[in-house]
Amino acid sequence: LYDLVWQPADAPQGVSGPGVGAWVLVGAGDGLAALLAARLEASGWAVVVLAGRDPDGLGDLLATTTALAGIVDLRALEAGDMAVAEAAEHATGDLLCLVQALIAAGRVNDVPLVVLTRGAQGGVGTEAMAGWQGLATAPLWGLVRTVWHEYPDLPCVALDLDPVPSGNEVEQVATELTAPDGEQQVAYRAGQRHVARLKHHQSDVKQTRLELPDAPYRIDKMPEGGLDRLLV
Repeated sequence: LYDLVWQPADAPQGVSGPGVGAWVLVGAGDGLAALLAARLEASGWAVVVLAGRDPDGLGDLLATTTALAGIVDLRALEAGDMAVAEAAEHATGDLLCLVQALIAAGRVNDVPLVVLTRGAQGGVGTEAMAGWQGLATAPLWGLVRTVWHEYPDLPCVALDLDPVPSGNEVEQVATELTAPDGEQQVAYRAGQRHVARLKHHQSDVKQTRLELPDAPYRIDKMPEGGLDRLLV
């Protein structure tokens, strides 16, 4: 058994560029898209901003533009007045439509996709989830992991920003976009970069050997336990 843990990691060294193709920023990202576009353009990158939850022109852009640096989905950062369940449904629906557009255009091999959330991952550093917004966008991480399995050639990264926006947030995101180091699950808390790792599960229950009888038997788990608390 394994647990998912977050470990501190060094951030890539600064914004690089320009490279080939334009960055496509989908959604306003509660103002982050405009700031990010300005930072990327200052480094020589071309940027296309598609505002709105259902951006017009994305399909045509994918079909007609040969070289794209990547697509950044910022829609999950936009605050709203929807209930948690409704907000989660909208967020996952938005991302699903984007992935389907990539598939329809045959661009699952050459267009990196970066999905931004805020406070969607708990247990990172000393921070907990950031209220309803973090909870509502947490399902996006499950969808991203599903994309990895179904389309392993699609470069897809999930980036979770600090629940409280920091002054260098734009620089952090721009660096992750232009100087990727192969990490697919990244979170920032209090300025510190964290990456996801699998760690062997350490149970706090004393491990004892199961004595199996010679007669037919059934293995069950204790009501308060998991697979580390079995009984015969």
